[in-house]
Amino acid sequence: MIKHALSGSNLYKQWNPGNRPGDIRGEEYVKFVETVKNALVDLKKQGYRPIIRAMVWQQGEADARDIAGMDQSRRYGPNLKNFIEQVRKEFGCEDMLFVYGTVMPLAAPRFTGRELVKEAQAAIDEGPSSELSVKNALLIPADDLQMRCNDYKTPMPKDDVYLGTYGILILGERFADAIYQKLK
Repeated sequence: MIKHALSGSNLYKQWNPGNRPGDIRGEEYVKFVETVKNALVDLKKQGYRPIIRAMVWQQGEADARDIAGMDQSRRYGPNLKNFIEQVRKEFGCEDMLFVYGTVMPLAAPRFTGRELVKEAQAAIDEGPSSELSVKNALLIPADDLQMRCNDYKTPMPKDDVYLGTYGILILGERFADAIYQKLK
């Protein structure tokens, strides 16, 4: 397992693969590619033959935020589809399973594009066969999971955006189960 994350990051700029006309490769995408490539080299040095089979992704809040603008929320679907396709191309794993969770179970006033991002997430899933659907992309529901604001002894009682400890653990189990069921 290779892990790379940045809390509160956006897809439209920070994770942008920079492969479309006018796009600039995002700083976080560059770091992500470097992290994965370095890990693959290290695994090979240890005698392994790594094969990328799946990727998990939990992101979208920053693209739904009012300061991002509604245009970024509207572009989330095409941006996520492009991201998935470029990651697969970047690492030569065209059939890689892409498993991702729904964002923001609770509506928060400062996240004006929340519904647009959630609709885009649903459209990317391989199931509905929309123009944005991506083969081997699975959306995992997270709207029923515990939030930080409901977390036991939370240091962030006003955080109505992110999942709490128990919520993250359950989401991880759902990701793992989806990967196991699809790849077994």
